[in-house]
Amino acid sequence: MAMKRTSGKVFLVGAGPGDPGLLTLKGRKCLKTADVVITDALVNPEILRWARPRALKIPARLRLPGKSRTAVRRAQQDRINRLMVRYARMGRNVVRLKGGDPFLFGRGGEEAEVLASSDIPFEVVPGVSSVTAVPAYAGIPVTDRRFNSILTVLTGHSVEPAGSPNLPWKEVPRTGTIVILMGAERMGHILRGLIRRGWPESTPCAFVRRGTCADQEASSGTLAGFMDLVKDRPGIFRPPGITIVGDVVKLRGKLDWLQKNRSKARS
Repeated sequence: MAMKRTSGKVFLVGAGPGDPGLLTLKGRKCLKTADVVITDALVNPEILRWARPRALKIPARLRLPGKSRTAVRRAQQDRINRLMVRYARMGRNVVRLKGGDPFLFGRGGEEAEVLASSDIPFEVVPGVSSVTAVPAYAGIPVTDRRFNSILTVLTGHSVEPAGSPNLPWKEVPRTGTIVILMGAERMGHILRGLIRRGWPESTPCAFVRRGTCADQEASSGTLAGFMDLVKDRPGIFRPPGITIVGDVVKLRGKLDWLQKNRSKARS
């Protein structure tokens, strides 16, 4: 008589911000034992070298020509949810490999809720967040007792045309450090929102694209300067990128260790 297979388990694993070396030891252990790996587009492909050779590797991204971005994201998330539940019910161990940390603007909570509702065992494996790691790779500490005692994290994906209630500007602090994830395509709206909120146009800010990766690019200036760039060269800020606003950006000139290491390597 055939034995009924028990349910597999799903691991919501944070892959970190890009540098494969920032994957946690526990995340690597999960990959080594996974039967199925469902991976986000922004996860560094090098991380998959730690997965079992026979593991089924499924990209999460969907391409649906003619569909709106919202419709594509909804269809993509529905597919991810179905895949996790399906393979776990087949007795497979599944790694849902997500960029950064699963529970920080990564829809990890939504996926965990689907698994809980489906009686699928799951575990959350936190990852190194781009909120702190990307600024650090650009020489910017997000907190420094000389400059701030508040750190605010915003997601640019919630920033819609003016008048939308999605991002509560009235609740955004007028001081400290602001870190904005996924805001490159809405940079003009975000900068205007901060200035209207009361942030001085002279406030230092930085934009880091593909942070912690080998081709990381970083630039710094002021809110006013970035506004001028957006007006003069639309699309200059390209995803994936992170924006840091606040006086801590002033430290970049002294602490940009990655750029200094690159300069030494070229000399």
